[in-house]
Amino acid sequence: MLALNASSPFALSPCPPQDELKAYARTIVEARVRSFSISPSGLLDEDNTPIQAVKAEFEIDRVVKGTLDQKAVVVYGTSFSPGPFKELVMMALLYGVEGHGSFEWELSRQDLGESLAYYTLGGCTYYKFPDFEELSNDP
Repeated sequence: MLALNASSPFALSPCPPQDELKAYARTIVEARVRSFSISPSGLLDEDNTPIQAVKAEFEIDRVVKGTLDQKAVVVYGTSFSPGPFKELVMMALLYGVEGHGSFEWELSRQDLGESLAYYTLGGCTYYKFPDFEELSNDP
C-alpha cells in the first residue's frame, strides 16, 4: 500500500530540469485538455486525511516523440503529486480557443497487469506550455 502525506520526502523532492526530462521521455505528445477535475479519491493517507484525485482528459493532436495509437487519453494523479496543475487548468479553460490550446506532455504509462494500465499526471514529467503572459496580452 502506498501512503503519502504533504511532509513526505517524496513530495518535496525536486525534479530534474525539463530538458533532461525530455531527453529521457519515451512518449511525448502535443495535446489539449478537454476536461480537468479534482474530486475525492476514496483513499486516505497515513494520517487518515482524504486524498483528492486529479483527472485530466487529453485530446492528442500529434505524437512528438515515441509512438501512440490513441487520439485521447485520461491521466490521473493526486493533489500531493508535484505537477503543473495551474497550467493544466489554464489549458482546460483554453480548450477550443483556436491557436492557444495545445501543449507538450510526456505520457508516463503505469501497467497494473497484462490488460490494465493508466497514465500518471504527477511526478517528474516533461511538459512545455505556451507563454501565459503572452496569451494574456492577446486582443
